[in-house]
Amino acid sequence: MLSRLFFAVVIAVVTLSSPAHAQLAEWWRTCTGTSDVDWDQQIKSCTSIIQSRQETPLKKAVAYRNRGNAWSEKNDYNRAMADYDEAIKLDPKFADAYFERGYTWYYGFGSASRAITDYSEAIRLDPKHVNAYFYRAFAWRMRDETDRAIADMTEVIRLEPNNTEAYYFRGGDWYRQGDFDRAIADFTDLIRIDPKYVKAYGARGKAWIAKGEFDRAIADYTEAMRVEPNGADHPADRGFAHFYSGNLRAAAPDFHRAIELKLDGLKALDVALFRHITRTRNGEDATSELAAYYAPFAGRHPIFDLYLGRSSPEAALDAWGPGRRCDANFYIAQWHIMRGNREQGRTHLQSATEPRCRVDAPVYRAAVFELKRMDP
Repeated sequence: MLSRLFFAVVIAVVTLSSPAHAQLAEWWRTCTGTSDVDWDQQIKSCTSIIQSRQETPLKKAVAYRNRGNAWSEKNDYNRAMADYDEAIKLDPKFADAYFERGYTWYYGFGSASRAITDYSEAIRLDPKHVNAYFYRAFAWRMRDETDRAIADMTEVIRLEPNNTEAYYFRGGDWYRQGDFDRAIADFTDLIRIDPKYVKAYGARGKAWIAKGEFDRAIADYTEAMRVEPNGADHPADRGFAHFYSGNLRAAAPDFHRAIELKLDGLKALDVALFRHITRTRNGEDATSELAAYYAPFAGRHPIFDLYLGRSSPEAALDAWGPGRRCDANFYIAQWHIMRGNREQGRTHLQSATEPRCRVDAPVYRAAVFELKRMDP
């Protein structure tokens, strides 16, 4: 996996007979800029090198860069930037110093534009600087320049054909652009390189769903469950895929499995509601199960209250407000369908698929595919 890389300095061989050289070698041993040494110790050792009279300006530039890395890891971004500036002053051709300064502009100060400037300079000085291409892609993406992000990830793949992270992120960019075939191709290449890269199965599953190929999506989520048996997201996602396909009987146990695996966050609430919907529409009495799930939560959730008979559709819609109207309309549609009122359900499903709704949300997709089944 690609991660932020720091590059160790090559230290000239010194004779152990010289105490001064031995001390300098010890400082270099702990002025690495990497996590193999405590950050405070690195700062101390790099500072000793910087203050010594034994090193050349180019080697002191490396010490400044390494100390900057340590400051950055301690979230002291101002000191990190000052050290990278000094490294570049001492060695204007130091590509890694530009890279590290760009990294700090982006992750320390949130400036994509300044990060791009430094990453680009690192690439100009070293056209094979894989990390500069990789992280510049994130900065392009922050500026919604997805084509440039794709171009940079493509260059990473050219330089490192087995770089799984580059395939994963480029596939995600293709997906967001609506080019699902290219997304699938990247996720497929990733899986070929690393069959245990579990996120790739989930990402490819989403792309299959976008193409309406539910069986292939279900196969990918099933493989993800095999690779990571305790991952709660995988049965949840497979349950959604079954729901989209209209196979509610297969969806219910997947949602139940996700809850048993302690799925958390807002997705868990959706899964609990989908479990209730699928069980109820399969002819089961799932009210007590829903009440037991909802009992530990503090506060009120308008849809849970609606499904438990404590509220009305109108109150649920008002309680969720304009920002969640799409979600509310989907669940209200299901409430009507569970009671046999398909026409009212259809009306609310249409409201759940308006252009302002989040197209990547499970409720949006479920509404879209449900409407297609109602109006083939």
